Parts: sequence; C-alpha cells; structure tokens
Amino acid sequence: MGGNENTNMEPVVPNNDILKPEVVPVLISEPVVEEGIIKEIASDKQPLVVSEPDKPEKELGLDDFDIPELSLENGTVFEKSTGTVENSYQGALQFGIIGLGQCGSRIAASFEKLGYKKSLAINTARQDLHALKFPEGQKLLLDIGMDGAGKDMLKGAEAAKAYKLEIMNLIENTFGENIDKIIISFGIGGGTGSGAYAVVKEYVKEYFRNVLGREDADKCVCTIVAYPSKEDLHDKATRDNVVTIMEQLKTDNSYPLLIVDNDKIKHCAKGLTVSEFWPFVNNQIAGLFHRFNLISSLPSQYESFDTRDYLNVLNAGAVTIMGVLKADNSDDLSLALKNNLYNTLLSTNVEFSSIKVLGCIIVGGKNMFATEGGLADKINKAFGTISTITKCDMIHNGIYEDSRECIRVYTIASGLQLK
Repeated sequence: MGGNENTNMEPVVPNNDILKPEVVPVLISEPVVEEGIIKEIASDKQPLVVSEPDKPEKELGLDDFDIPELSLENGTVFEKSTGTVENSYQGALQFGIIGLGQCGSRIAASFEKLGYKKSLAINTARQDLHALKFPEGQKLLLDIGMDGAGKDMLKGAEAAKAYKLEIMNLIENTFGENIDKIIISFGIGGGTGSGAYAVVKEYVKEYFRNVLGREDADKCVCTIVAYPSKEDLHDKATRDNVVTIMEQLKTDNSYPLLIVDNDKIKHCAKGLTVSEFWPFVNNQIAGLFHRFNLISSLPSQYESFDTRDYLNVLNAGAVTIMGVLKADNSDDLSLALKNNLYNTLLSTNVEFSSIKVLGCIIVGGKNMFATEGGLADKINKAFGTISTITKCDMIHNGIYEDSRECIRVYTIASGLQLK
C-alpha cells in the first residue's frame, strides 16, 4: 500500500437491489419559479421515506368533539364587564351619562364634576372634544371625514351607526354592571346630538337587555334635552331639527324626559360673562338633578322621600319637571310649592293636568324646626294645597332638616304630556 493514500478513488456505490426499501419512496419535489409560472422538478436529494398513516376506525364528526356554545349564536351579545369607572357621589341611584354633540357633552361634563364619573362625551367635531374638560379615555370622536355634522341629523345618525362597536365597548368599559339608569343628553338644534340620539338610545337599551339581563331595559334610559333659545330659532336648519325631534319626543318613552328651557336659564344668568355663562347653565341642570338623587338617599326623622319614591317618579315616564325655591318665610310655603311647580328651569310647554306622580320635599333649618310653633301645620297645609292643585294619582312627600336657617322647597313631577 505505501505511505500515500489514493485520494482519487471512486466512491463505493451501494447495490440498490440489496438495499431496496420495504416501503415505496415518495420523491419531494421543489417548486421553481420561471417567468411567473411555478414548475416542479424532481429533487436529486435523497428520497424521503414516508409510511402510510394508519386509517382511523371511523371518520370523526363534530359530535366527537366538545365544542362550547357561543353566545354570538343567539345574536349580538357583549361580554359582561365589572367596569373601569366608579361614581364618587352619594345618591340613591347609580347613573351613567352619555353626552352627544357639543351641548350634550357639556352637560355630561357638569355631571362628571359632581362625581358622576360614569360619563361619556361623543361628538363628530374634533375641536369641541379637544376643548372639553373631560377624561380623555371617556371621549369618543365619530370621525365622518369632516369636523362636525353641520346641523345635519342624517350625518349624526349615520355616524352613530358606523361606530356602534366603539360606542358599545365604551359603554361596557365605563359603566359596567353597577348601573341603574343611563342619561342621554343633547341639544335639540344640532346635527350630531339630534341625529345620533335615537340610535344611541337603542344601543343603551341593548346593553341593559343583553349584557345586564334587565327585563325593564326600556325604563333604564333617561333623556335630557336643551331647547334652543329664541335667537337660535332664527336659523332654519335649527328650526327644522326642533320640529323633527319634538315630534319624536312626543312618542318617545324615556324615564324620564327633561326638557331644559334655555330662555328661562338665560333670564337667570343675566350679567354673566361669556366664559361664565355655559358652565353656569349646565351646572344648574346637573346640580338640580343631583339634589333629588342625593336627598332620596338620606334618612329623615320626619318623613323620607326614599329611593322607592324617587323611582316611582322617574318611572312614570313622559316629561318630568323639577325645581327648587327658597321660601321667604314659613307663611309662604303653599305659594312657594305652587310657584316652584310652574316656574322651573325646565320646559313648561306641557299639560299640567297630566301629572301622574309628584314629589314634594321641604328642607328647613334645625333651629327653625325646633323652635317655630305651628310650622308642622303650615307644612301639612302646603302639601295639601299642591295635592288639590295637581290632582295627580300619587304624591310622595319628604321633610328634611339641615344647618341652613331657611326653608327650601323641591318639586319633581312626571308623566306630563307635551302640548
């Protein structure tokens, strides 16, 4: 052999007749792209030996697997959520607020400042949302390719329909399960609020019905609308929207429906600066609503206007009016209750004879209640007078005391029909 190895020796070729596999080999072909056409050529690589799989004893079907039933099979159902926001106010009921458009969002912001943290602001106008002092994560821009709906109700409605999923997700993640009623607020003359209202209202009822399982979903929606001032009604588009919405509200089942009279509020806000005016207006609306929610959560050693009384008023439906007035002295209680009923910040374009449920609350100072003789008789006379005037089916009274040495009367009436 010698010391040098022959490096040019031919490789030993195995005898294929001897190494013939028992299973027929399968050649794996590789795709080749040529002028956009895929061609296959046989690989010169070592053949891959593949065994034929064992055949199952029977073909498997859906019945052989444990497939869970999906809630989506029964329609649009959204997952329950515990909610990421909690209200911070004291009140008998847990409310959520949805402000639509510029006006509605401003009202929602006033509620949010009072502790109604379960609040949303929805608008088609980017600059209005940007300027609003409100939690950023609870704002929703309905981007329709232009900044605002331009008093076009159709655009407002279509925007709400296009953003259903986003609106429903925001409702779920903000309100959660700890919610009794949701208030929708908007200005009657605008395009976004007026157009989106009916659409969003159905979303709210769907949420109560399908997510929270509430059989009384229709009674879980409250509505607060702002009626334009006389100056605003000079605009034809505004007038047309007002006519459309007011006709809709006549048959609208809200529990309750509050119509804010901007002309009446302007009369109370004379002398305010431009920057002071709208915060004052919206704070009066939210503050008055909150008073009844707060009072109905408090005990009284005299006579309570409790949560059940409050719900009876709200659930009477149709238009609700409410007001508060300070009586000059205890001799004026009957007159104060009467004036408070007919002279409120809310619309009085209603049939007062149609009142179904009435709440009357008198709040006086501790010292007055302890020292003024005959005051109990005057209070009872005042309650009797308002009952005679209204002739309504049900009246809930309440008597409370606080540290302010004056008498204030609160009235809330519902079930009224628009003229």
